[in-house]
Amino acid sequence: MKKFCFLFLIICGLMVFCLQDCQARQKLNLADLENKYNAVIGVYAVDMENGKKICYKPDTRFSYCSTHKVFTAAELLRQKNTSDLNEIRKFSAEDILSYAPITKDHVADGMTLAEICSASLRWSDNTAANLILQEIGGVENFKVALKNIGDKTTKPARNEPELNLFNPKDNRDTSTPR
Repeated sequence: MKKFCFLFLIICGLMVFCLQDCQARQKLNLADLENKYNAVIGVYAVDMENGKKICYKPDTRFSYCSTHKVFTAAELLRQKNTSDLNEIRKFSAEDILSYAPITKDHVADGMTLAEICSASLRWSDNTAANLILQEIGGVENFKVALKNIGDKTTKPARNEPELNLFNPKDNRDTSTPR
C-alpha cells in the first residue's frame, strides 16, 4: 500500500508538473521511473485551456483500490440534499471491517451520512465506504453513476475489502488513466 501511495503522489506531481508548462520543461522519461521503482505508471492529462494531452499507457488497467471512495461519496452527495446528510445511519458489529478506524467506535450510536463520508474520505475507513456504497444503491448503481459522468472504463464489481484484490487478468475493480 505504501508503494501505491508513493506512486500515486508521483503521478499527481507529474501531472501538475506537466500541465504547468509542458513546452518549457524537458519531458520526463516515465519508463525510467517505472524501472527505478519496479512499477507501472499510467498518465492521461488534458490541459483544459488548449486541449493538449499528455499520455503514457493511458489504457492500461490499474486496480483503483481506495480511490473509488471519492466517486462513491460524490454520488452520495449528488443523490442527497444538505439536510439528508444529518440523518443517522445505524450499522452492526458484523459490518465492521478490519480497517475501520472511525466506524468501529460508533456501532452503538451510528453516524450521520456526513460523518460517514468524512470517515471514508479522510480516514479511508472501509466500513464507511461500504455504507456509502449501500446508500447509493450498491455496485450496480455505482456503475450507472460512473456512466452518467462519462466514465466508460471503470469496472466496479465488489465491496471493500475484496475490491483491493488485484489480478492483472481480471478487470474487476479497475480503471484506466483515460
